[in-house]
Amino acid sequence: MKPKRVYNILLVFLILILSSSMVHAFGDGVDTLPATDETHDSVTLQGGVLLGISDNGTGSFQYDCNGSGWVNVSDSVFINTSSEYSIELTGLEPETTCVYRAIFYGDDTITALNEQTFTTLKEELDERLTTMQGTIYAAFALLVLILFSLLVITLLAALNQTASVTEMLNIIIYVIGGAILLFIGYVVVGNLVGHLM
Repeated sequence: MKPKRVYNILLVFLILILSSSMVHAFGDGVDTLPATDETHDSVTLQGGVLLGISDNGTGSFQYDCNGSGWVNVSDSVFINTSSEYSIELTGLEPETTCVYRAIFYGDDTITALNEQTFTTLKEELDERLTTMQGTIYAAFALLVLILFSLLVITLLAALNQTASVTEMLNIIIYVIGGAILLFIGYVVVGNLVGHLM
């Protein structure tokens, strides 16, 4: 074999090795970032991608709750520039600790070397909504009670013409006062029950 041909072959191998090293050095990178917006059944997962050899791809995640095994997140984010990305994960159980990692699907599938953890919150009743609903129900019940009382008083007055206007007004005041007291008691008891729950 001629020396010049050997030299050319060695030069080609050297170029291939250098090219492979450059591709490896400037390959895609993916990083798992801390989660945000934890609730009792959802969380927002965060990741970051540094594009190298890929022009674009999709970013997603895998998560593992209580050591049950890695689960692929069904949603993904299209990425065509080096950037951070996020995906909301829902349908989780309350007070559950999970570990997750970012994944980038470009020219190659790259899984982040680092992992992050999150813990879902304790499920609690929305006390404001419960109180609001109780107030609406109580107000409706109070209105029905007042209208019913006025109807009864009107019928009694029609049957008993001797009742004076003052007596009728006193009866109305008593009925309305009793209804207001019932309303206040209903709200107080509803709030106490809401706090106990």
